[in-house]
Amino acid sequence: MSQIQRAAFDIETVSPSIPDDERPNFTDSRDFELTGAAIAYDYADGSCETIVEWRNGWGARSELDLIEALSDCLAPAETVITYNGERFDLAHLEGRARIAGAEVGGRAHEQVQAILDDIDHVDLKHEAWDAYGDYTSLEDTLRHVGIEPVETLPEAFEHGVPSTAWPKDPSEAVESKDLAVLGEIYLDAVDGTRDDIAVTELEEMLTHYARADVELLFELADARPFV
Repeated sequence: MSQIQRAAFDIETVSPSIPDDERPNFTDSRDFELTGAAIAYDYADGSCETIVEWRNGWGARSELDLIEALSDCLAPAETVITYNGERFDLAHLEGRARIAGAEVGGRAHEQVQAILDDIDHVDLKHEAWDAYGDYTSLEDTLRHVGIEPVETLPEAFEHGVPSTAWPKDPSEAVESKDLAVLGEIYLDAVDGTRDDIAVTELEEMLTHYARADVELLFELADARPFV
C-alpha cells in the first residue's frame, strides 16, 4: 500500500446530559460523547480512502472501543487536517478518552495523547477565520474557495426516524446540529431501546454526511492561501 501523506479527521458527538433548551460548553468534554468519526487518507500515489467508524451503543465501554479504533486509524498519519480540530475534534477525542477510560479503567487517554503529540496538526479554521471572519463555517469556507459542499438529503434514505423525534424537512440538507439529535436516536436503536428505526439506512445517512464532511478537507487545504 502507498504511504499515507496526510489524513483528515472529523468527529460526531451527542450531548445526552444537556437539556434540549441549553447549549453545551464546547470546551468541556463532559458535555459531549463521541458517536462516530470519519478519517480520510491521502496517499502518495494520489489515491484516497475514507474510513467511518460508529459506536455500537451507549456506555463508556462502547465509547472507549470507538476511541481506540479511531486512535489506531490516526496512528499511521504524520499530518492530520481538521476544521476546528484544535478546540473540538482532537480536544474531545483526548477528553473523552480520559473520561470514559476513568469510568471503565484503562489508559486509552495516554495512547491518544501520545498519538496527538506525534502528529503535525493543521487546523484550517484559523486561516479561514482570518480570511473570512470569525465563526465562518466549513461549508461557507468551501464556497469561498469555489468548492461546493456535498449535501446529505434525508429524502434519499429510508431511515424511519419519525418527524416527532426529528422535525426536519426531508428535502433540506442534514446539518451538523442534526447529528446531535440523530446520534442519540442511532445509539438508542443500536442498543435496542427503540424498534421504529431502520438502523442500516440511518447509519448510511450518517456515514454519507460524515464522509462528505471530511473528504473535502484535502481540497480545501490545497486551496490555501485563503483570500
